[in-house]
Amino acid sequence: MPMHTLLVRFFLSVLLLTATRGVYSQNVVIDYYNSTDGLSNNYVFDVLRDQNGFVWCSTHGGLNRFDGVTFTHFFNDPKSENSPLANRGSRVYADRNGNIWWVTLASGLNRYNPVTHTFKRFPNPIPGSGSNDKVGYAFAENKNGTLFMLSEQGLCYYNPIEEKISLYRVANNDSIWLPRANVIFFDSHDQMYIAAQGGVYFIDLNTGSKQLLPGTELFDADSYGIVEDSRGHFFIATWGGGMLDYNPVTKTYTRYFGQHESFKSNLTIYLDVDIVERNGQEFIIYCTNTYLLQELDPRTGNIISYDLREALNDDDQSVICTSVEVDQQNNIWISTSQGLMLINPLRQLFKQVPVAEFIREDWYTSVSALYQDPADKTGNTLWYVMPQYGLIKSDLTTGEHKQIRLGAISTKDVFISQIIRQNDSTLLMAGNSGFIRYNDITGQVTQYLYN
Repeated sequence: MPMHTLLVRFFLSVLLLTATRGVYSQNVVIDYYNSTDGLSNNYVFDVLRDQNGFVWCSTHGGLNRFDGVTFTHFFNDPKSENSPLANRGSRVYADRNGNIWWVTLASGLNRYNPVTHTFKRFPNPIPGSGSNDKVGYAFAENKNGTLFMLSEQGLCYYNPIEEKISLYRVANNDSIWLPRANVIFFDSHDQMYIAAQGGVYFIDLNTGSKQLLPGTELFDADSYGIVEDSRGHFFIATWGGGMLDYNPVTKTYTRYFGQHESFKSNLTIYLDVDIVERNGQEFIIYCTNTYLLQELDPRTGNIISYDLREALNDDDQSVICTSVEVDQQNNIWISTSQGLMLINPLRQLFKQVPVAEFIREDWYTSVSALYQDPADKTGNTLWYVMPQYGLIKSDLTTGEHKQIRLGAISTKDVFISQIIRQNDSTLLMAGNSGFIRYNDITGQVTQYLYN
């Protein structure tokens, strides 16, 4: 495993915490993964994190599953019907049952079953359409678990019993169609909205009626992403119309652009949007068709930008942000034209750790596991493992450090990649060759190696 991609992988939940090759942008560490680290192709079109903690990357050269340490590749196998239809991907979506839906260009739709580890192919999802790649522009599920998806023929839904994709039809057998529809969105009241050319529409699934949200037609642009914050406001990413903060109750909106004049151009595309939380406050994070990832504070209207080019360590390379995903641990995953990037909130906290006297100057690049102790309700206790020093406990408040030698074999033969608290007195550390139990009350260290 490359030294610049050492990660912490918590058991099953995969709390992904990178340990090296971080760069600072607006005082934020950005970690970067490409084909050198095992990614099958550097052009990552879409990214998501599933309920099991795996990160899925749709690339122009295969589907990738990242467990925090290793990229697993899924490619088309001409000899196997259980493989994807093709290798050039676009959208990827995880449904509530854990299935992964992957759109492959010019070939169709694929569903990966994580239990059987097989793919089911949908080369012609809508019978009679004569089209292979017209389904999967967007996916969304309602509270009943019905999976909807957009196609050129209109709104579709998936029947899991028949394993069939069909056009959604209302009582009079009409389908629901909008020009250049890009986004399906269910709000907190389980109401459906579709973002299409010229605005965002409320969809009545009983009658098929489409009601344009007042104000969203003013930007006369395509929409590429919608999220809802805790206030019930919709944040809508558009092409040429900026980022909209839309209040569906008052039917009013505020439009935001980046600081740079180029963001006011109708050529700027806000491609995707999500919400990240810090200290109980929500921030809107979104990507553009440029090298900038932006973050909006809805309280103040302040926007900061993160220059993704800095993560490449090469000024000659260009990079375009294609999608953004905020997972349950507030990790921000960014798919780009040059690979996968990550902004990890615990890494930002880790920057505050004062360096202990016994640690050499380049200590930051050799941490293999990092853990914020939940037993400390203030969040100021960090545990981390460094192969040459063992386990270290740091107090962010006092700046004090405690070094625990784990034994001769633990840091050389066992690469520690995980730390987790078992109970009030015990930490567990897992590695590639075994695990270690540490009692932080008695100081006892117990090692268990695999045979």
